[in-house]
Amino acid sequence: TALATPADDVSSPSLEPAPVPLPVKRCLASSFHTICCILGQDILTAPGDGPLRPGLLHVFEHYFLRDPDDTVRLNVMRTLPSLLSLLDPASRSKFLPTLHSIVVGDAVLGAPVRRSATNPHLLNWRQRDAVSQILPDLVLLYGPIEVRKYLWPVLKMLLADKVNAVRDDVEFCIPTVLRSYAPENVKEANVGADGERVDPRRFSAEACAEVVAYLKETLLENGTTASNNGSYSRRQMYCRTCAALAVAIRLGKCNADDDIKQSPSDEDTGVSGHRSRHPYESYTPSEYKHMHTLLVDSFLPDALNMREDRVSNVRLTLVAALKVMPDD
Repeated sequence: TALATPADDVSSPSLEPAPVPLPVKRCLASSFHTICCILGQDILTAPGDGPLRPGLLHVFEHYFLRDPDDTVRLNVMRTLPSLLSLLDPASRSKFLPTLHSIVVGDAVLGAPVRRSATNPHLLNWRQRDAVSQILPDLVLLYGPIEVRKYLWPVLKMLLADKVNAVRDDVEFCIPTVLRSYAPENVKEANVGADGERVDPRRFSAEACAEVVAYLKETLLENGTTASNNGSYSRRQMYCRTCAALAVAIRLGKCNADDDIKQSPSDEDTGVSGHRSRHPYESYTPSEYKHMHTLLVDSFLPDALNMREDRVSNVRLTLVAALKVMPDD
């Protein structure tokens, strides 16, 4: 309330909000999701009482996500999935376009490049890294159609980031996106933005082909895996992507076997029918088949062509990826 309510006469609309000390605001940004959890969903989604007493979501958007201080935005980004999980699916979907515009805008991913004489790399990369770390959890909160429209463009921007740490962290979001494109997940949330229903298998095939084509065009230069084409670091990234898919498949199958005895009523259900609470948890049989087919048919053939790559680091990365492949 102190962030959005004048300290003196609340009846005067001309007064500006009372300034909040920056250390206090940074601390509040880290714990805002906890405060919302204590207050409950009804208060969180309440529209507020006019411009002088806005709702919590309005305060969150304008006084935290759009704050000019990098640390405030960084602290609130780290806990963003926890806050969004408190919303009902309708409110969460309604907030997604706003969130997308903020993330891809000048405040986060589109922030101006800042350099220094002692550090030639980007100085404001940590908030982009925070987005790459929370992106798998965000994918779990939304349906495949929303993921393709709003979150997949964010993933592409992060995959092209100039900082290695950002690219390395976002690689683990690729299995989560591909999993959300499984036909059964599309079938459970198969109403598009225009209200028309989509064919699950066609949507799944087109969305997965879009991801595969982008990765090969970006990392392998139009699918060519010859060692003299492209940067060797990109070929390493392609191998690590295959490893991330393999690890996700193994973890998903392992957790699914452990949860066989559990009743569906005892499990948490997500917005799109996902019963998992973790990006790599509890694959259904159809999800496992979907991911396994993508790995074997779409990713591994190009990766295996790198076994004779002239750069030893690429070959070593490929060996490391093959060691974590599923037994089948």
